[in-house]
Amino acid sequence: MINFPKQNTHTVFVDNEEKFENFDAAEHFDTVPELLDNYSNRLRKHQLENIDVIYVLSGINVFFS
Repeated sequence: MINFPKQNTHTVFVDNEEKFENFDAAEHFDTVPELLDNYSNRLRKHQLENIDVIYVLSGINVFFS
């Protein structure tokens, strides 16, 4: 596998300096802080509420419901 730098980025625009300083990515993306590094399949809080068991294996999230 060839390792390329990550190209996925999000640009979030805010209205002022105060909102920038108080920006909470987990709140903005409606997820938990532990899932912010997931660039794909980042589950939202309401989806997490319906999952019975979450296993984390070798950096890969496996979800069972």
